[in-house]
Amino acid sequence: MCEQIRLANKTIVIACGDRASHRYCAVCGREAVALCDWKIKTKESGTCDRPVCARHTKQVGRGKHLCPEHQGEYERWKVRQRNYGVDQQRSLFEDAV
Repeated sequence: MCEQIRLANKTIVIACGDRASHRYCAVCGREAVALCDWKIKTKESGTCDRPVCARHTKQVGRGKHLCPEHQGEYERWKVRQRNYGVDQQRSLFEDAV
């Protein structure tokens, strides 16, 4: 099941799957509005999927959000990529095949 969720900044997020298991933020326990989209190859879904509230999520692309842990990973990745381009950044969040 998928549903649209409107964040405080009027961004619309589409959340799919069993919302019962992703209802609360893994950081603070507030209502979750997004799941982390950081790629993790060892997970069946291909992404972190940690539920995060509006306060703890960071939107890093169209429909792509990160939990606090992966926000740090993303910032470290950007530092390592002195001349990173849109294509390299996009590859971080493309759907796993």
